[in-house]
Amino acid sequence: AELSARFPSEMPTHVKIYLKDTPRIIHLKCSAYEGFLTHPMSWTRVEEKLQSLSKPYSNEFLRNSIIDVVKHFENYSVRDLTRLFSLGF
Repeated sequence: AELSARFPSEMPTHVKIYLKDTPRIIHLKCSAYEGFLTHPMSWTRVEEKLQSLSKPYSNEFLRNSIIDVVKHFENYSVRDLTRLFSLGF
């Protein structure tokens, strides 16, 4: 409930990692992530992320086409984008 109360101005997360070979516990707290409204992702990073995540499922031409449509979306339709998705994903 405490974390939910901080949303939507934050996207709080608490993570505990219990190490198997030691009694040590690592605690991590975060209030946002790259791409959240308080920590926007740069366009360069968006392109890098799309390239890395979609590389196993598409060729370079398709990935670059998707990037172009998203980058210049005012010149395209949702249908144009979904058509590209259907080609490789």
